[in-house]
Amino acid sequence: MGFHVGDESILETTGDGDQSTQVYVYHRQPSRVADWLREAGFTIEAQHLLNPDQTKPGAILFARRPAAPPR
Repeated sequence: MGFHVGDESILETTGDGDQSTQVYVYHRQPSRVADWLREAGFTIEAQHLLNPDQTKPGAILFARRPAAPPR
């Protein structure tokens, strides 16, 4: 899972000709996203910070969920 790192949400507006789009971009701390994944039953395998010294740092979390037992 990849995401922006931070503690805020930002309304971004983009446009292409007559079409405009408004979308909220939520920035989250990797530890909080990892907690959410663990609560959902995932195991965190690895995490990597991208450009931590830049204005828009990012993070990637690699997680897996155990396979469901056969019925």
